[in-house]
Amino acid sequence: MNFFKIASHPMHYQLPSGRPPALCLVWRWIAACAVAVGFLGATRSAEVDLTPVSTADGLYTQVTVAGQPVWQNTGTANFLYGRRPNSFSFTVGQTLYVRATYYDDEGGGKLNLEYDAQTAIYKTSALHTRTSRVGSGRFVDCYFELPDVLFNKRQNGSSDFRLTCGDPGGVYVSVQRITLSDTPFADPDFQLVITRAWQTRYTGPAKDYVETTTLKGKVMAGYQGWFGTPNDLADNGGWRHWSRTSTMIPENFTIGM
Repeated sequence: MNFFKIASHPMHYQLPSGRPPALCLVWRWIAACAVAVGFLGATRSAEVDLTPVSTADGLYTQVTVAGQPVWQNTGTANFLYGRRPNSFSFTVGQTLYVRATYYDDEGGGKLNLEYDAQTAIYKTSALHTRTSRVGSGRFVDCYFELPDVLFNKRQNGSSDFRLTCGDPGGVYVSVQRITLSDTPFADPDFQLVITRAWQTRYTGPAKDYVETTTLKGKVMAGYQGWFGTPNDLADNGGWRHWSRTSTMIPENFTIGM
């Protein structure tokens, strides 16, 4: 801690009397290096909590859910809008990130995010996690990646992005917190998604138990990787290709073997 006191106030640090000049030079060099390190490290991650912007299709009310204050859409409003505060610095074209904390109740449906990008005013976030309501009865965090941001306040209410909420299943989405960040959030699933691991070759363990020069005397099986579940890493919402509808009951199953 004393080292950083030198960095903050190098001119106020008093050397013990009687020290030889060479040692004074060493202390001054240490202080100068500390100041330089302080300036070089001045750029640090920024994170800010936002209050939604109320506008025609983003009207909301404040209520209490599960003992916590939340924002809920009202009437036919389907969105919660967010606006970057002027104190939050960024560069046009930069990638930013949003975390929304919401109550995961029985309403179903999923949250989406559209943001003001250089290529579109309402560009949909392509990479995200935990956006489907599955009725866990607790507050959960969903995360969104926002590449190529413009954030010129071109959305309704001079906003920069909006969460799609509405009232799927007749139950409004209850959002407790909206956070904007210039660095990825530490959630492990979100970290895995934004690395786009599926774009690289598999490098994990492999076993060569089969002689592959012929199919004679063998049974071959395959798997078509198009199935989806709510809140898997693809995060497309719902049970995909498992049943005739998203309702998982035996008479709807279409799985073949």
